[in-house]
Amino acid sequence: EVVPMKDELVKGKISVEKRGQVLVGKETDKNGNITFKYEEKGLAGATYNVYAKEDIKHPDGKTENFYNKGDLVGTITTDETGKGVIDNLPLGQYKIKEKSAPEGFVLSDEVKNVSLKYKDQNTAIVFDNTSFTNERQKVEINVYKKDAENDVGLLGATFGLYAKEKIKNYKDEIVVKAGTLIESATSDTEGKVHFTSDLPLTNFEIKEIQAPI
Repeated sequence: EVVPMKDELVKGKISVEKRGQVLVGKETDKNGNITFKYEEKGLAGATYNVYAKEDIKHPDGKTENFYNKGDLVGTITTDETGKGVIDNLPLGQYKIKEKSAPEGFVLSDEVKNVSLKYKDQNTAIVFDNTSFTNERQKVEINVYKKDAENDVGLLGATFGLYAKEKIKNYKDEIVVKAGTLIESATSDTEGKVHFTSDLPLTNFEIKEIQAPI
């Protein structure tokens, strides 16, 4: 008796890693100014669209294409380690583009190409991987101190930048309590007050500490 053998199609798996700077803690200098500390970590909640970079054909050359060039194949979402996977893919060329970034990060317009290639008859699953590193959204705060009557900048006014709400790190630990002075700065000859702290995204308030001399 002849038993027909059916070859199993080799499948592929693509993994994506998402990394970016997260707030880990702070340092306070002798003047009471706070410096926030960041480290690069894996980021959860990033989503990626996976597209066919080419026509993904069936190896028998007869069956309809698995995907046509440009088709959306699926979506990957990263977990708490910053990693995500899409599997059970037919072999071929794919491209990956970020669909949404985690809160506080700039959406990447970078497109990554990956390739799932046949290795040998003993390899049932082939792999490829790629990674994205996104810029953290940054805050810049400037204040102008002007003479109300003459509309000219005033030199020597000191302002304090305060946390309006508690600031937490990526572990959800409180780094700065609400109402804490983060930095003080003094207006220059144009009346401009420039705060230099690399601030996380949150709410702040500014108070004048000392009027111009």
